[in-house]
Amino acid sequence: MNLISGRRSLNSLMSNTESNIVIFNPETTTIKELMFKLNVTVPKVLVLIDELGALVGTVTDGDIRRALLRGGAIDTDPMEVVNSKPFYLRDDEPLSLDKE
Repeated sequence: MNLISGRRSLNSLMSNTESNIVIFNPETTTIKELMFKLNVTVPKVLVLIDELGALVGTVTDGDIRRALLRGGAIDTDPMEVVNSKPFYLRDDEPLSLDKE
């Protein structure tokens, strides 16, 4: 069963993507800053890139919540909450839910 008709890229499924991209420096970016950014973005995921534009990872409010529940604090190293191996699709790859 094809739940998404036609060929659609990930970008076409994520609106307002630019506001979800954060230039991330683990030395200067805090978990609190990530939380504030998550609070005002849709969808609720941040794409973290370094100053050269390379993907560092992603962060969701769930990632932060799980870190806090494990005993982390608001001043915990932000890399403790980053998913550094996120699943992603390239823009030129079609998104299909059909099984082959």
